[in-house]
Amino acid sequence: MNSELDKELRRTRHALRQVEADFEAFVYSASHDLHAPVRAILHFSKMLQRKCSDKLNENELSLLNQLPVLALDAQKMLDALLRYSRVGFGSKSDGNAKTLESLNLQQPWQRAVQHIEAKFSGQQLEFCIAQDLPAVQGDAELLAELLNQLLDNAVQFNDSPNKCVTLSWRVAEDADVGTVFCLQDNGIGIAENARSRVFSIFTRLHHPGAYGDGLGVGLAIARKIVRLHGGDIWIEDASSGAEPASTESPEIELPSTGCVVCFSLGSAVSSVEPR
Repeated sequence: MNSELDKELRRTRHALRQVEADFEAFVYSASHDLHAPVRAILHFSKMLQRKCSDKLNENELSLLNQLPVLALDAQKMLDALLRYSRVGFGSKSDGNAKTLESLNLQQPWQRAVQHIEAKFSGQQLEFCIAQDLPAVQGDAELLAELLNQLLDNAVQFNDSPNKCVTLSWRVAEDADVGTVFCLQDNGIGIAENARSRVFSIFTRLHHPGAYGDGLGVGLAIARKIVRLHGGDIWIEDASSGAEPASTESPEIELPSTGCVVCFSLGSAVSSVEPR
């Protein structure tokens, strides 16, 4: 009986991976192939602006001026889709395969922090990480990108003059989950009714320009990387005080407000490949 269930489970997993791979291939093709028509729309709209602006009334000119703006927006979204579709472990066939290894998040954290400090230079930033982080099975480059996306989100959506982000850990109640890592900031937080959709691609909770010009892709990339490692990612309450904190990392002083993004990492290898 167990043997049959195991076989069925393997078949289901294989089918799901195939569906995922097919979907990623479609996303890549669509985002890549649509660049040409979008560039043509942008080119022709600018040409019309140069040649026809003096022949149009105010309303017509306003409509024409929206075309290149919308075309640029579409181009940015296609670039984001392309970037999203390329996140993966690679394959042996194209020479881009990556190997999961036992590593500590300290090094990926430092790489991500350096990138964020350069991006937000001039701002008061404080980053703290537990010194006794347990080892994980993963790819260092992808994990650095995961932390980069989470740190970028924590700093961008933060009105505090001194922006503080901490990374702590705890042992999960579910033994199959293992270690839970929690990244907590003192920013504006995420409303409870938005937490189930905030990791979906192109989900923005604020008006464009309110907190930068992001497209709502960063947390989607973070979720994809976590799932590629066989883990999960979710939002917890910062208002619960020390609840997300780890008794295993008592030296970390957590912010009392903001957002808490928690994630676990497994060792599952997905069939998704970068193009």
